[in-house]
Amino acid sequence: MLKQWLFAALVAGGISATGADYSKELAEIKAGQRTEARASWWGFDKTNATQYLQAALDSGVKKLIIDQTGSDWIIDPVILPGDQEIVLEKNVRIIARRGGFKGIRDSLMSAYGRKNIVIRGEDGAVIEMHKADYQDKKQYKPSEWRHAIALWGCENVVIRDLTIKSSGGDGIYLGANWYNIRELNAPPTQRGLSRPGRNILIENVICDDHHRQGISVISASNLRIRRCVLKNTRGTAPAAGIDFEPNVANEIIQDCIMEDCRVENNSGGGILVATEINTPVDLKIRRCEIIGGSRGISCTPPTDRRRTNPGKVEVTDCKFRDNTNSGIVVGNHLAKFYRITFRNCHLANSGTARGITPVSFTYDRPTAGMAGNVHFENVTVKTIPGRDLIAFKNWTPNTYLGDVTGQITADGKVIDVAAYIREQGFDIPHEYRTGSIEPAQLTAPPQPGKRRPSGLPLIRQAFNILIWGEAGKPVSFELAYRDMRQRVRDVPVTVTGPQNVKFELGRIEPGARNKFTFTPNAAGVYRLRLDIAFNMMSFRMLTSQAWSVMGEASKKGYVNFFKPRNNTRLYFEVPDGVKEFQVEVTGYPGETVTAAVAGPDGKVQAIKKDFDGPQFFTLKRDTANREIWSVTLKDVVEDVQLRFIEPLNSVFAVTPGNLLRSGK
Repeated sequence: MLKQWLFAALVAGGISATGADYSKELAEIKAGQRTEARASWWGFDKTNATQYLQAALDSGVKKLIIDQTGSDWIIDPVILPGDQEIVLEKNVRIIARRGGFKGIRDSLMSAYGRKNIVIRGEDGAVIEMHKADYQDKKQYKPSEWRHAIALWGCENVVIRDLTIKSSGGDGIYLGANWYNIRELNAPPTQRGLSRPGRNILIENVICDDHHRQGISVISASNLRIRRCVLKNTRGTAPAAGIDFEPNVANEIIQDCIMEDCRVENNSGGGILVATEINTPVDLKIRRCEIIGGSRGISCTPPTDRRRTNPGKVEVTDCKFRDNTNSGIVVGNHLAKFYRITFRNCHLANSGTARGITPVSFTYDRPTAGMAGNVHFENVTVKTIPGRDLIAFKNWTPNTYLGDVTGQITADGKVIDVAAYIREQGFDIPHEYRTGSIEPAQLTAPPQPGKRRPSGLPLIRQAFNILIWGEAGKPVSFELAYRDMRQRVRDVPVTVTGPQNVKFELGRIEPGARNKFTFTPNAAGVYRLRLDIAFNMMSFRMLTSQAWSVMGEASKKGYVNFFKPRNNTRLYFEVPDGVKEFQVEVTGYPGETVTAAVAGPDGKVQAIKKDFDGPQFFTLKRDTANREIWSVTLKDVVEDVQLRFIEPLNSVFAVTPGNLLRSGK
């Protein structure tokens, strides 16, 4: 209280913290007779200057110079009033106070619905926060909204000639004006109509080492971003250099131009265009260089909101190089969405991770249809030897590529993109039905005798273990449950026997390794179904019964393994009468795998190396007799999914002697 009283007295009297008397100058400002002032006139405290700086901002002075005091301006959050030019003097540093910013939405500098704001720096001017502290869960509640500069629905804004570092969110956040202090927790339907940011210039700004984005553009009109460097974003998704991502349908990206920028070493990628709105997009990206990091540019709507998403995105005279993922990614982009044009662009060494192509189309949304509406004009690519040019990674049945046109010159060879799409079969819709079988239709393997205990690679999501039980013969198995911080906690361990009789053996919690035992009362298949989301579990049979794995119908029959050992071999049945069949192996985006399918003699019939996304192995055989084939997984980066397509069933085993067979 005493400190606050002294502060008020000093400011009212015009006495600075250094003892100088600025009462005359402050009176002139109050009377409207002086338009320029220095922030230290209101006082300065090298341990916490927040009150003094906020008083200076609130003074109404037209030009406020944050002056060099010999120490950093260490502050808690401040609010920008508008109608003001803020100048950071040479080598001035505004630093977030360590130990402050405990609120999950505490930004260093914020403005709500204000106009006429200039924030600029002279040589060496820096605005800096403490990202590493905010990422420490022992010190802070996790958040992605501790921005350095956050502007909601502001107009006539200039931010230039600054280095902005290490925020707990974005270096610069441009949002709509309904996101204000009073309405942050209100649902969108209760916030009223949004007002975008308008007439905004960001120029000669370095955004370095931010937690979520260098810059986030949520809703903006007449935005210019020029000669900026956006680098080293790492923390939480999307972790891009810049992200154009409206939150709701009536926000806008209109007359937005980004030019002559360098976007480098951002863990989630360089430029993300994640619009899914009802107003026409108008975004131009010119003469930018996107280096390193994951993707170069990704045009990917964030959800399956089914907005109309009209408009155009034009990428001109840009260079992409040394990206671990594709230089160009177009994801979940239906052909009815905005037109994307790449003009006079060059890609070099894009897709350095195993099996990644320079250009990728991906689709995994529930809404099926034609994806595309992309044009390439005078695009050149220097490829990595042995790689395809374009990939289409599609998880949604009846989705295909269309209206993808133009030319790409790859290593000097001109390629007609539409013809390439047709040659690869990307323009053909497919619907693959997962093989299925009722456990009651399965029988024990024909080989008698004792089986050694055996186990399963780490598995995720939902799956079924099928155990062949004999009446009166105990069955024992072990489950080890690894916690990956998913919301699914302890799960029941329930067995369904013949005649659909269920009995619970207990529950298992994340982190536990438990043994379970039951004694069948009749011969037949006993099914253990588990759903652990993206936690992980291992299964090990402790007794000698035959057992197999079956995909879960609610997950489209996929079984999801996590980092299986190299050369993990899984056996499946090709039933009588089947001469042609398909097996699907899927690597998650950026997580490649090599897979091979072998016949009953162990000879490889098909192999695909270093791929992510779904790959279908189509196999033909001369005989129509029942056979046991296998699929081998190798060099799995992390997650891999396996699925068997009709007329196969979805049952497989780690050894042929364990494989339960169809009773046909």
